[in-house]
Amino acid sequence: MTKKVLNASGMKKANQKKILDMLRVESVSRAELSRRTGLTRAGISGIIEELMSKGVVVEGETMPNKVGRSSVELKLNKERYLIAGISVSRDYCTVGISDFCCEILEYQKVEFNKDHDDPYTVLKKITQIIREMLSGKETALLGIGIISPGTLDIAKGRILSPPNFERWHNLNICDFFWNEFQCPVVLENNAKAIAISEKYCGAAGTARNYVEIVVDNGIGGGIVVDGQLYKGSFGSSSEFGHTTVDMNGELCSCGNRGCAELYANIPNIIAYAQEFDSHVESWEEIVDRAETGDIEMKRVLEREIECLVAVIVSAVNIIDPEVVFIGGDILYRPDLLISGIQARVDRRIMRKAINGIEIRPSGSVKHTRLIPCVNLLLSYVIDNFSLFEDEQCSEREF
Repeated sequence: MTKKVLNASGMKKANQKKILDMLRVESVSRAELSRRTGLTRAGISGIIEELMSKGVVVEGETMPNKVGRSSVELKLNKERYLIAGISVSRDYCTVGISDFCCEILEYQKVEFNKDHDDPYTVLKKITQIIREMLSGKETALLGIGIISPGTLDIAKGRILSPPNFERWHNLNICDFFWNEFQCPVVLENNAKAIAISEKYCGAAGTARNYVEIVVDNGIGGGIVVDGQLYKGSFGSSSEFGHTTVDMNGELCSCGNRGCAELYANIPNIIAYAQEFDSHVESWEEIVDRAETGDIEMKRVLEREIECLVAVIVSAVNIIDPEVVFIGGDILYRPDLLISGIQARVDRRIMRKAINGIEIRPSGSVKHTRLIPCVNLLLSYVIDNFSLFEDEQCSEREF
């Protein structure tokens, strides 16, 4: 009897997760939820009533049907909780809060010197900013999602050893914020978090198998297989920045030679551009000048495209995804970059005679740093907590 009860409980939780995941993407009627999940109308109604009693789901507008009576849309209650997000980079952190639908309400950039500033001083400043953002708000804080570059110990909430970020090595960032806020705190690699967030911000559409390549101060990535983030045996999958693009190239800090990151991350793009014009200061300047026909900056852009194409073609031939997303700071005015990559990839992938591959910019361009953070936290809570029990997400003084 106990085993049956546990199985029924587990099935109920799985069905709740399915429904919440659907509502994260779009508003859906009860009838449509029944069709998509295979559950009976009565089963759907029971789950929805419980979610509504917790204030997690609300009814919206009437949805006209082609046949029969109209349906009422169901959606997440955006006012139910607040979520905090922290995106860690090597020179700054982006801090913000969102509503329960992961729409960013406030955000702030915290700059620091990675070689001189004490990490705990930075974390204390972030704590104060979050408290100020929460001040005067009646809505409870659901938790904090944190993303960071490099190798992480996800289970222990620790930043391990990202290159060129030595003062932050072995930093238990989750414990720090747990002690400050006593709420769920979850950590993930930044590129992997961006990858899975495409599923929830709607950019992935119907695609369930896709790759994300994130280009900023480094090059990272994420692989989504059958709608789930693929992490590999030890959590270090999808390090696309360490794909070899020149087998006789420079020695990388990872121990390999000719890694894409040595040529195609933004600092190295700028360094290459400065070989033509020492006054070039930013990727944005390179793109703006290439757009206006500057021959030298067009050459810089072409090399960037070639490096990324080498990475993408290898990824497509090995993984066989439906879509490849490009994310990160590289997405400034991305039309030339994306179209150039698309044209070359179309010619070079093995499956071109069967089916091409679509190259898309990331769907979270506006808040590319924070949307993955808050989506990460919401996924964690949906997966691990029972219907957002009040005692787990109570009103707390910060």
